[in-house]
Amino acid sequence: MSIKKVLSIVVLIGLMVGAKAQSFVNLVEEVNKGVVTIYVLEKKNPGQGDPYKKVSMEGMGSGSVVGQGGQYILTASHVVANATKIIVELYDGRKIGAKTFRASQIADVALLKLDSPATGITPVKIGDSDSVKVGEDVFVIGAPLGLTHSVSKGIISGKHRKENM
Repeated sequence: MSIKKVLSIVVLIGLMVGAKAQSFVNLVEEVNKGVVTIYVLEKKNPGQGDPYKKVSMEGMGSGSVVGQGGQYILTASHVVANATKIIVELYDGRKIGAKTFRASQIADVALLKLDSPATGITPVKIGDSDSVKVGEDVFVIGAPLGLTHSVSKGIISGKHRKENM
C-alpha cells in the first residue's frame, strides 16, 4: 500500500461507503471506539531566543487503532515528529505508552506501536481510497483544540490526480 493511499485513508477513516442502512449516529458510535487521543512530550525550540535551545512541551493529536491484535495506531506524522514520550488514551480511558514504528514526514503519516495491545478495542476498517467518488459523505473524528472525540462531517469535493502531483 502506498503512503499516498495510507494518507488518504487517514483522512477518510469514516467513509460511509455501503453504510446506507446504518444511521450516521450509529456509524459514528461504532468507529469512535477505535479512535484514540495521543499525548506527547516533545523537545522543541520555543521560537524565540537561542535557536539551538529546546524546551519540553506537551502536545496532542488523534489516531486510530488499526490491524489485528490492537497493537498499532495510525496518526499524522506531525503529531509525534518530535516526541520524546507518547501516551495513547483509548476510547474507554485506558492509557498505554507507544513508540513511533514507522513515519513519513512527506506524507504526514505515522504508525505507532503500543507498548501493550489495546485489548477489547475493535480496529477501524481501512477502506480503499481509490474507490471514493466526488459527492460521497465522509466524517472525521479527532481532537481539535483538545476537544477529544469531536466529529466533523463533510463531502468529498475533489480528488487528486496523479498527473497533478
